[in-house]
Amino acid sequence: MRAWHIAGGVAAAVVVVGVIALASSAKPSATPSGDEPEPVPDDEPEPDEEPEPVPADVDEPEPDDEPAEFKENRVRVADFASLPQSDPRLKILPAELSYGGTRRVHHRVYGSLLALLAAAEAAGLPALRVSSAWRPHRWKSYAEYEAKLIEKYGDRVREKLGEGATDAQIIAEGRKWLAFASPHETGLAVDLRNSDLEAKSATASKQKTTATYAWLKANAAKFGWTPYLREPWHWEQRITSSEFAS
Repeated sequence: MRAWHIAGGVAAAVVVVGVIALASSAKPSATPSGDEPEPVPDDEPEPDEEPEPVPADVDEPEPDDEPAEFKENRVRVADFASLPQSDPRLKILPAELSYGGTRRVHHRVYGSLLALLAAAEAAGLPALRVSSAWRPHRWKSYAEYEAKLIEKYGDRVREKLGEGATDAQIIAEGRKWLAFASPHETGLAVDLRNSDLEAKSATASKQKTTATYAWLKANAAKFGWTPYLREPWHWEQRITSSEFAS
C-alpha cells in the first residue's frame, strides 16, 4: 500500500509540474475576437450563496475531523472588483476542462486551477470539470435585488415568523441565501463537477461524504484553493490586491 501511494504521488507531481509550466508560459490576453458577446448559458446555476437552509450541526464539519489547512478564506467582491466579460485579466479555460459552456477565471489563478484538476485526475478521481467560474453581476440595482429576495423567500420567512413578517425581515433572512455580489464576479471562484460533486444544495451533505471531496479537503490548499463550507462544489482562491489588479 505504501508503494502505491508513493508511486501515485510521483505521478501526480509530474503531471502538476507539467501543467504549471504550461500555464505559466501563457500570458493573459483579452477575449478572442468573435467571442463577444457570450450570453450566460441557460443552465448556469443560481449564485452559490443560496442553498436550502441546513441545520448547523449537519452543515458545518466538526473542527477535529478536518485537516488544519481546510478552512475558508472568502473572496469578497468589495475587496476586489466585479469584472466585465471583456476584461483582459479573464482567461478562458480549455474546453475539455469546462462543463456546460465557456468558462473564464482570473489569469492569476488559471495555472493553479489546472494543476489542481490534473492532480485530482492523477490521484484516480473521476475527472473534475469547471461548471461555473466567472459570472457577470446579476442585478441592475439594489432595489431589484431586494424585490427578488421578497419574491423568493417571502413565504418561507412568513412560515417561520408569521404572516406579520415585514419586508425588512424577509430581506434580512433572504440575504443569508442569496448575495447581492457573488465571488464568481471576480474570476477567483469556481464550481467543480464530476460524478461526486455538482452545484445542487439538496445533495450537499451527501457530496461531503465522497472521495472527491475528501481529496479536495486534504489537497486543495496545496494549490491555493479554499472551500466555501456550505457548498462542497464551490472553491475560491484569494490573491493580493496587486495581483488582482495586474
